[in-house]
Amino acid sequence: MNEYFKKALSNFTHEMGSAPEIRALFLITRNIQKIKNEITFRVDDDKIRQTVLEYLLEKKVLLKKDYINEADFEIKKIVNPETFTSEYIKVKTSDSINIDDYIEVNFGHVKKINQNLYKLFIDRLIDDDKDYMDIIPFEDYMYHIKNDRIYRIMRVYKEIII
Repeated sequence: MNEYFKKALSNFTHEMGSAPEIRALFLITRNIQKIKNEITFRVDDDKIRQTVLEYLLEKKVLLKKDYINEADFEIKKIVNPETFTSEYIKVKTSDSINIDDYIEVNFGHVKKINQNLYKLFIDRLIDDDKDYMDIIPFEDYMYHIKNDRIYRIMRVYKEIII
């Protein structure tokens, strides 16, 4: 229980202290070193990357692959007022994701199976896109919202990887 409390306290202090600063700096620069130099409290690279990933997931710039299927539904508790019994049902949400606005990316998978090929791909990117790829801990398969940056990255990706 002591470890659980320490972890909860650590997460709380990070969220109240460094996380907002990391998110704000991420909007200005994608460079992890610049963020580390600017933030008030010392935070390791992995924590910065995780904070950025959570931010992009929250803003729906990135989606996890399993989220696509689950995003259309939420679990609601329904209570019968006559019998006071309850049940949980899946209900379609009105805030559905339009998958056509996203492009599937498998950067994490490529990085895991072929480091050399992934490095060749990263080396061909412009500096700002390299920083972007460095700061986001991409999982095996994800979806990225379509924008100019991901189109630039995917052009290089298709030249090198595909």
